[in-house]
Amino acid sequence: MAEKLVIDKCKHFYWCDVESKAGKRLKKLMQRQIRVCERADDYAKKYGATEYEPPVQFYDGGIDYLLFGNKKPDPRVWRKRLDDAEGNGIYEPNCMVRSDILVLPDDRFHPSDTWNKTYGKDHLTWPMVKGQKSLAQWAAIIGYRLTDDKEQDAAAVELTLHNKTFVAFLEYYGSEPCKSKSDAPQWLRKAIKAEKDRVALPVITVEEVFALLECDVPKEDPERSAFLYNMVTPIFFVHRDKFYIGSQCPCLVEGLHDSNKEKFIYKYNVSNREYDISN
Repeated sequence: MAEKLVIDKCKHFYWCDVESKAGKRLKKLMQRQIRVCERADDYAKKYGATEYEPPVQFYDGGIDYLLFGNKKPDPRVWRKRLDDAEGNGIYEPNCMVRSDILVLPDDRFHPSDTWNKTYGKDHLTWPMVKGQKSLAQWAAIIGYRLTDDKEQDAAAVELTLHNKTFVAFLEYYGSEPCKSKSDAPQWLRKAIKAEKDRVALPVITVEEVFALLECDVPKEDPERSAFLYNMVTPIFFVHRDKFYIGSQCPCLVEGLHDSNKEKFIYKYNVSNREYDISN
């Protein structure tokens, strides 16, 4: 039982009233969970899937793979990734994705999405993107010819790009290059649409849950990332007018009251039994 494994790793247990600061935050989180799961359900239904597998790196939401039950999807549109434990094929859209950075001609300009590209909403500055490409790559983008003097080259690239505005984007493509949408076969356009829809699905990150509960974790990387990588995400449930929380690290959000593992498990079991009876 997955929940038992998580509970066993928890060292800190709490409860709070649903109308406390902590309770209101958890209510909003639960409402978001419902919405992101509904979006994933709608995506699977739209593309004819019977089941789906969510990404393990997120707290909730999103889709990694689709299962189509007894019917076989169009292999041109859907790429079989592997088989699940029961031997059923799990699929993903049959296209590839690359991420890149676009230099904007003007900070008032923002590109619109196209059939095979999705642009980020935020404008980025040079310090934010500088490390994402090598000096040679940036030089090629601005048409600068590198010399044997690395310091001179770096200074020239810096001078050209330091006050520019950038935007991140994703480009979707198939095995054969297409100059335009009209050049792309229909199956590729369908695969790209499915992948764009999948990437756009909302998710709740693990970081958000730790932040919501004000968990006592390191503030700076790489210590923070390493710490969170080894932590299980806090588990919680609501029973009547109270939330019950279990966490591997201390939670500091206002409104929490200390509890213990035995009370948490007891309330968890009671909550599940009452749910079973009501359904």
